[in-house]
Amino acid sequence: LWRDTITELDMLAWLHYLMGRRKTHGVLQRRLQVRHALELVAYDAHLACQAASQPLAGLASPAAWLAGVAEARGWTAKNAVCWEEGTCDSMEGQEVRHPAYLAVSDEAKGQLGSLVWRAQVGVLFPYLEEARNHYLREYGTLLKVPYQTDYGAVIQNRQELELSHIHHQLRRRGGSNNLDRLRLLREVRNALAHHQPLEPDLLREVVGRG
Repeated sequence: LWRDTITELDMLAWLHYLMGRRKTHGVLQRRLQVRHALELVAYDAHLACQAASQPLAGLASPAAWLAGVAEARGWTAKNAVCWEEGTCDSMEGQEVRHPAYLAVSDEAKGQLGSLVWRAQVGVLFPYLEEARNHYLREYGTLLKVPYQTDYGAVIQNRQELELSHIHHQLRRRGGSNNLDRLRLLREVRNALAHHQPLEPDLLREVVGRG
């Protein structure tokens, strides 16, 4: 009767309520915190209350506190994956394992990294694209095409230049005040494009410059 009753939109609204008055460094940090929490709480409204009090660093490296949740509930890797145990439920027609169970299940621990990666991609890819378009407008004709990439491809349209291409061209010219930020954005995109969650120091730097 109570299976598959919670949707992602329900959890998003609940998390916005729980986290709405928290002080953050800015809009980017707030979006990252909410999105990380959304991916990590799944269908569990009680877990959402705990996630809402976590700093961004804790949400981006969630294994320890989620393992603590599992311990408090008496879960180990030996628990069955079933609704009766609380270790899984259905959301919008798909079976979802509880994130705290993932933290103690040897075969599923890697899935936590995928949840963190999804959270970061959902927030940071639009942010990166906005930054790319900003720099294309700001530097305009200073960015030369045709441009040959490190892989031998030739870009004819300036609008198709990626952050790494913009950084490379401006670094060769010198004199830009945006090289550090472009270097950072390039590193972020490269990591996420290779399905790698950001390292804590890199995530902290992104938020600090957001």
